[in-house]
Amino acid sequence: MKSLILFVFSILALSTASFAQKSNKGGTKGYDKIGSYNRKGWAKVEKNGKVGYIDRSGVEVIECIYDQIYPFDKGRAKMIKNGKFGLVNDNGEVFVDAKYDYIGPFVNGLAIVTVNNKRGLINEQGEEVVEVE
Repeated sequence: MKSLILFVFSILALSTASFAQKSNKGGTKGYDKIGSYNRKGWAKVEKNGKVGYIDRSGVEVIECIYDQIYPFDKGRAKMIKNGKFGLVNDNGEVFVDAKYDYIGPFVNGLAIVTVNNKRGLINEQGEEVVEVE
């Protein structure tokens, strides 16, 4: 029983560690939280309630101006800025402005987007292939 409890505790500790606060040594001073580095060598950071990403040298590759940035998938991540969804690529460039109330997951290259309870579709390049109406 002790082994099971220890195992469950270990899993919970690991799952919350991905955005746990770390030491602010080197070029990372001023961040409230620093997450684990991803495959690209970027870590999610939080400063004054906003999130962004830094590289291993501490350089901000995505500015801390977002309410949330979701995990990267296929070179892109959903982000929320001022309560609206958009998309950023893994070069740190916004390719869909934060203008949607929601962006769903991409399925077969398309994602549902909503604005004021109206729906449309965007492709993986961020182009509206079905206008929101």
